[in-house]
This record gives sequence, C-alpha cells and structure tokens, in this order.
Amino acid sequence: MAQQLIFDLEVDVARQRPPTPANTRTHHVRVAVEDRPGWSRVENEARNLAAWMCWHRLGPMVTEVRIVSVEA
Repeated sequence: MAQQLIFDLEVDVARQRPPTPANTRTHHVRVAVEDRPGWSRVENEARNLAAWMCWHRLGPMVTEVRIVSVEA
C-alpha cells in the first residue's frame, strides 16, 4: 500500500460576490493524498481537493487555500 500524506489546510470561501472581508469565511479541511514523486503534484492535488470540497458545500467562490501542516 502506498504511503499517504495528511494535509491540514485553511480554505477562504466568499459566500457571495464580490468577495469582501465581511462575507469571507475560513474553513479548516483535512485531506489524505497518496504520496507520489514530485512534491508539487501532491501539493496541488491536496489544494484542489480542499478547494472543491469547500466550493461544493459552502459558497460560490474560493479565494485562497493555505497549507497549515503535513503529516506522513
């Protein structure tokens, strides 16, 4: 079985357009991504998955995704 990396991310989501500090909320997301050669591929997959999860459930506009920590 391939090793997985656990990413803790913060995702900023605007509830309505245009995004302003008053209508933007930060959500904590934890995702597991399979470790592969090439760190940027793994990092992008984690960011995209977290953004999709928040966009799908929380609001129409994801404004930022930050990686807080990574565990092996």
